[in-house]
Amino acid sequence: MTATWPILSVVVFLPLVGALFLFILRGDDAAVAKNARYVALWTTLATFLVSLLLISGFDRGNPEFQFVENQPWLGGTFRYHLGVDGISLPFVILTTFLMPVAILASFQAIEKSVKEYMIAFLVLETLMVGTFAALDLVLFYVFFEGGLIPMFLIIGIWGGKRRVYATFKFFLYTLLGSVLMLLAIMAMYWQSGTTDIATLLTHKFPVQMQTWLFLAFLASFAVKLPMWPVHTWLPDAHVEAPTAGSVILAAILLKLGGYGFIRFSLPMFPHASEFFAPMMFALSIVAIIYTSLVALMQEDIKKLIAYSSVAHMGFVTMGLFTLTIEGVHGAIFQMISHGIVSAALFLCVGVIYDRMHTREIADYSGLVNRMPLYAAAFMVFTLANVGLPGTSGFIGEFLTLLAAFKVNTWVAFLATIGVILSAPAIAPNASGSVSVSLYAGPQEQAALKGIAPGLDLVVDYGWLTVIAAPLFWLLQFLHKWVGNWGVAIILLTVLIKAVFFPLSAASYKSMAKMKLVTPRMTKLREQYGNDRARLNQAMMELYKTEKINPLGGCLPIVVQIPVFISLYWVLLASVELRHAPFYLWIHDLSAQDPFYVLPLLMMGSMVIQTKLNPVPPDPVQAKVMMIMPFAFGVMFFFFPAGLVLYWLVNNILSIAQQWQITRMIGGDKGHARR
Repeated sequence: MTATWPILSVVVFLPLVGALFLFILRGDDAAVAKNARYVALWTTLATFLVSLLLISGFDRGNPEFQFVENQPWLGGTFRYHLGVDGISLPFVILTTFLMPVAILASFQAIEKSVKEYMIAFLVLETLMVGTFAALDLVLFYVFFEGGLIPMFLIIGIWGGKRRVYATFKFFLYTLLGSVLMLLAIMAMYWQSGTTDIATLLTHKFPVQMQTWLFLAFLASFAVKLPMWPVHTWLPDAHVEAPTAGSVILAAILLKLGGYGFIRFSLPMFPHASEFFAPMMFALSIVAIIYTSLVALMQEDIKKLIAYSSVAHMGFVTMGLFTLTIEGVHGAIFQMISHGIVSAALFLCVGVIYDRMHTREIADYSGLVNRMPLYAAAFMVFTLANVGLPGTSGFIGEFLTLLAAFKVNTWVAFLATIGVILSAPAIAPNASGSVSVSLYAGPQEQAALKGIAPGLDLVVDYGWLTVIAAPLFWLLQFLHKWVGNWGVAIILLTVLIKAVFFPLSAASYKSMAKMKLVTPRMTKLREQYGNDRARLNQAMMELYKTEKINPLGGCLPIVVQIPVFISLYWVLLASVELRHAPFYLWIHDLSAQDPFYVLPLLMMGSMVIQTKLNPVPPDPVQAKVMMIMPFAFGVMFFFFPAGLVLYWLVNNILSIAQQWQITRMIGGDKGHARR
């Protein structure tokens, strides 16, 4: 059905209206904090009440999208297209229901920058609801990725002692997947000529293309869900986040990945989904068994719930990739159930933490005597979390296991197996002992290798260890030669640039050719106007004739992102680089530039690079491209100086290479014309 009034737009943007009202709110700090709390609460309650109208007006017998709103956006290239169906509506209601709860949980817990905190939550609600309601790929991507920014701020500003570490780990894990998904969306648009999700659901992508599109979307959704082995950001984010942040992170943000699989991967890439199903089963089984074992070993109750969340999401992916009705229904039910139960568990943890200021499980003994009602509620939600029959958690897990049993009995068996860790048997009146060696000292890798084989592996470089470890070895080698870690980073950058030279040269040649044919592209756009199909066909013919790769400029950046993230982990985890000086004002390459000189230079180099790139024919795209250096440049203000130094040197070398190639190709074209 089509709404007679824009009810979905109201549900999506009403929290943003509340955030704008809070932004202009003025007065003394105490009055502003009090008013901000109540404005945020009433705004989220009003949003929830309006969203209930979606349920009352929803036609359960109609499988199509309902409450549809469809208007031109960005000059008609893309669409402002909203709508909900039986899959997205439960997630919209779950979001609007939990937001007032999260605001109430923050009334007493948050005392500093209350207005800004409430603004962040209201903006977050708009972006989350928008993600579930979006029916245009570009609109979905804006909402999907935009939701990370408020959560990044919530953890980074109002989180615990290690909040900066947790937020940057959260950001870096999502960065690569976000870039790959954006490239996949661009490829889908060029192949189909549309970003309309309803149209794309019926479009048949080539089988080979489906493989790459599936992997690109998987890179993003797997981190958001999260799946093993890209799950390690979640425990740190939960531990450092305020209670309300943990509630929304576990209940809603984790579900974006599962929703993405249901909305895009399964229906749009069916051949790839079937091909990769065994891999998804394997990752799901590892997540269920491994993270359950890790959860058993936790002493921090927030980490315990976080690791159990990864195990529950393992049931979700297992159910989805059985490609059966029971599996998909079970996965959706499991996500909704986990959203309610995990939110309740984190609220229970927040209640006790505000009183005892500890999350150590050992300190919670005897709570049933002092807080019997609280203990009873905690027990009910814990039983629901473990999937006890009669609770909501049982239904989702049972359906996913039933679907897995139909497809592969071994998958179902491994998912249900209970891992029992027993102590060695000891006879009566006998004794037994277990001994273990302990090393106390800095994690200097050369020293660790000498103590025991493999002990140097305790240095955690994250999921890109395979790249980070060789980078550190090469940095050490260069440091022995030059005696300065900063100079070693510069030399490392030159070596990496040399390795990628053929790739970047080919890309810059393609971009230089793009710059030369920009007037012809503008002429084509004027010639075909709004006829997107013929315009795309003409563009593809132009690229083919001129031997231009339109994605050429993106490829060097995408390839170097793993190196960038690996170097970040090297600077973060290597003790040898702590307090390592460079020159002048930089006394610690593992910390931020104290005067932000390197980030400003970095931002300037990005502006120069943008000027060298071909200007997009679309004026809106051209403006966006000019804003990008400043938008992305801000991030470098928070990165370690050594990482900014690497990227600055890389940019300077890229500018020199790109300028030379552009000049050469421009000269060649000029001679050819003469």
